[in-house]
Amino acid sequence: MLSFGINNLFQNFIFLRLYYIIFEFIINFKSFIMKKITFLLMLLSVSLGYSHILTSKSSSSDTTLLNRLSTCSGTTTEAAEGTFSQGLDYEFVTNGTDVTITFTLLDTDKAGLNPELFTAPSTFLAMSSNGSTYSITLPNQTAGATLSFQFRGPYVDAGLIVSKVFNYKVGEGCVLSVETLETALFNVYPNPAKSVINISSASNEVFGVSVYDLLGKQVLRAENVKSQLNISSLNPGLYVLNMTQGSNSSTQKLLVK
Repeated sequence: MLSFGINNLFQNFIFLRLYYIIFEFIINFKSFIMKKITFLLMLLSVSLGYSHILTSKSSSSDTTLLNRLSTCSGTTTEAAEGTFSQGLDYEFVTNGTDVTITFTLLDTDKAGLNPELFTAPSTFLAMSSNGSTYSITLPNQTAGATLSFQFRGPYVDAGLIVSKVFNYKVGEGCVLSVETLETALFNVYPNPAKSVINISSASNEVFGVSVYDLLGKQVLRAENVKSQLNISSLNPGLYVLNMTQGSNSSTQKLLVK
């Protein structure tokens, strides 16, 4: 009788232990899935060129900025000629009757690039350069008119990269001015970077920074950042940089050389 009771007690213990293991596995798996979903949404927001950075604490100047500017922005790897090894950031802004077109080449394998804005069939406009960022302002544009153009860049050894065709409707039809707002909240430079990045905050308060690789793995985390982040431990490649300060959050791409 005693042996029977011990056997039942042992079986109940095994059953409860097995139940606990299964329960713990379900909880951990759910947490893992939620983290992956959160990262994928964050990555998607970066790819589309926007993220939810306006909160209940956003200033009226941010709202004014949204009303004043209409912007298209994002990243593409589509090329009409040649191949992008990393991609091309783009941003189109209407301010009054002027349209400013800005491209940032993420590739690091195109030395001696000569940036141009190309409009078919045969218009080539030289773009001003600031590192790997190239821009041009087209004055006196008509609101509602559609501009069609491509980024074009001859480079050394007879290389040539030509982007897909961009169609931009002057003054409307685009995502909100997120790139400008993100710059207003957090300005990250240089980008691309090698060992250290500078991050300035509009409020000059400390903030937290998380860096993720493209698989969603957090590869770097820092709290109470004031102005600089050491990224020397990161391998060259493209990362997602997420900065949080109170209820404000900004997600940007970071290219490590």
